[in-house]
Amino acid sequence: STVVDSRDDVVSFKLAQLGEGIKECELLSWSVKVGDPIEAFQTLCEVQSDKASVEITSKYTGTVEKLHHSAGDIVEVGAPLADIRLQAADIPAALSEDTRAKHSDRLGKNIQPQPERAEGGAVVAVPLAQTGEGIAECEFLSWKVGVGDPVEAFQPVCEVQSDKASVEITSRYSGRVAALRHRPGDMVAVGAALLDIELPPGEAPPGAGGGAMLGAELPPREAPSGEGPPPPLRRKAPVLASPAVRRIARESGLDLSAVRGTGPGGRVTKADALAALSPAGSGGERAEVAKQGPPAEEAPEAGEGGPRKGETPLTEADEPWREAPGAEARTVRKPLRGYARAMVKSMTEASRVPHFYFCDDLCMDRLVALRTRLKADPRHARLTYLPFLIKALSLAMSEYPALNSQLSGDGSEIVQFSSHNVGVAVATPSGLVVPNLKNVETKTVEEISGELVRLQELASEGRLEHEHLTGGTITVSNIGSIGGRYAMPLLNVPEAAIVALGRTRSVPFVDSDGGVVTRAVMGVSWGADHRVVDGATVAAFSNAWKALVEDPEAMIMRLR
Repeated sequence: STVVDSRDDVVSFKLAQLGEGIKECELLSWSVKVGDPIEAFQTLCEVQSDKASVEITSKYTGTVEKLHHSAGDIVEVGAPLADIRLQAADIPAALSEDTRAKHSDRLGKNIQPQPERAEGGAVVAVPLAQTGEGIAECEFLSWKVGVGDPVEAFQPVCEVQSDKASVEITSRYSGRVAALRHRPGDMVAVGAALLDIELPPGEAPPGAGGGAMLGAELPPREAPSGEGPPPPLRRKAPVLASPAVRRIARESGLDLSAVRGTGPGGRVTKADALAALSPAGSGGERAEVAKQGPPAEEAPEAGEGGPRKGETPLTEADEPWREAPGAEARTVRKPLRGYARAMVKSMTEASRVPHFYFCDDLCMDRLVALRTRLKADPRHARLTYLPFLIKALSLAMSEYPALNSQLSGDGSEIVQFSSHNVGVAVATPSGLVVPNLKNVETKTVEEISGELVRLQELASEGRLEHEHLTGGTITVSNIGSIGGRYAMPLLNVPEAAIVALGRTRSVPFVDSDGGVVTRAVMGVSWGADHRVVDGATVAAFSNAWKALVEDPEAMIMRLR
C-alpha cells in the first residue's frame, strides 16, 4: 500500500497483507537506513508473522526518508513502515495537476502526456487481479503469450496457481505484449504487474487522460530482427539468506551482498557467513571472494533455480545439520506451492481445534450386494460405495443438523447450514485437495456418483476452481482406498466434522444362532470440533448414519 505524502514526492510505504488472518507482524530488522538510496524490488526490511518470516521489498526507486519502527516493534497490517522520496520517474500518476506543475522543471517529460510514440502507443501494465477471497499471492505457472505477440482483450495471457485453484488470467486490453515480468515458479502478489501491453497508436490507457502511464520509462525497443523479440528487463535479485544468517551478519557487521553464496541458487549459508568472517577463511580464497563479492553475471535471478520469492526461510533450528560435510548435497528442499501449501495452512489451523474422536465398524454386506446388482448395468459401471455413504451422511445430518455447523469467526455463535456441501479428500500429484459436492440433500445417488467423477477428474488435471474448494460443511476422507482400518482425522477447518473411511475387510462374526459367519466390515473414524458438538451427539449421529449404510433399502423411503 502507498500513501502520497504532503511533501508531494514522498510516499509512505505500508505493511501489506501477508496472508489470510494475519493482522500484525514483528519487525525483525531493517536492510536500509535513513538517507540510503533504494531501488524497486530491493529488500527494505524483514518481518515475522505468526506463520513465517518475510522479506518486504520496495515498490519504488528513490531515497529512504524515514523509518517508522525499530527492530522488535509489532507493526499492524496497513501501518506505515518507511517513507521514500521518489525519483522523478516514479512519482505516482495520482498526483494533482498543481503538484505536476510544481515539479515540471525537475521531472520534465516524465509527467507530460505521451499520447503516442513513434513505434507504437502507450504502454499499460496488466496486474494480477484478486482470484478469490483471502488470496494474497499466487504461483506463476506458465505464459500463453510471448514478447511481441499481438493480444486481444479477454484473451488468456498466463496461468497462475493460488492456494485453492489454478486460474487463467486474461488481458484487459488489446495491443502487443511489450514485456513479461515473471517466470514459471515465481510467487506474484495480488496487484503486482504481470506483463506490459503496448496499446494501438492513439489509444490512451483508461484513466490516464490521454497520456501514457506515469513511471519509469521502458527500455528502448529494438528494431525487429530474425533473432526474435527482445527479452524482458531483468532486475537485480536480493541476497538469499535465512534469518539466522542475517542475524549473524547484523551482529558482526558483515555485508551479505559481498559474500558469495554456495547454497542452492546462490543462497548465503551459515558456513559462508562464518567463512567470510574468519581471517583465514578457506585457504584464504573464500575470504578474498567475500571481500570482492560475486561477479555481476553470477548474481542469481529471481525464479532461476534455488529458492524463489515466497519460500519460507530457514529457522535457526534448521541450521546445525548444515555444518556436516556433504549435508547440502544429500538434502533436497522443495518449496511449498499450490495445494500442498494450502494443506499446510489448513492443518496448522486444525491442530489448534480441540478434537473429539469416535470409531465404529459398519457391516457392508447389504451395500456390497446392492452395488453388485447395480453395476451389472453398463450405465453404473463406475459406481462405487462412496455415493451411497455420502447420501446416507446427508440423510443423517437432516436428523442431527449440529454436525452441519461451524463456530463463527469470533467464537460468539454456532452457524448451522441448511445446505449439505460434502467435501471429499482427493490425492493429486500437486498434493491433497478437498473439493466439495454442493447441496447433496437434493441429489440422487446417481447424481452424486457423476459429480464425484467430475470433481476427481478436475482435481487430477489441476483444473479445480475457487467455487469447488470453498463452502464445504463436512468432509469425507477415503483412506481405505490406500489401506488401513482407522485414523485420527484432522478437521477441514472451519467445518465441525470429518469422517475417515477405512478398508472394507472380511471378518468372522458369531450370528444369533451361535454359528460363525463372514461379514464385510468397514472401520470408520470420526473427528469433530468439541466446541461445536459433544461426544454423545457424534455417537448418535454416527449410529443413524450406520443404520442407513447397513440397510441401504431403507434410504429409499427418505430419498427426495
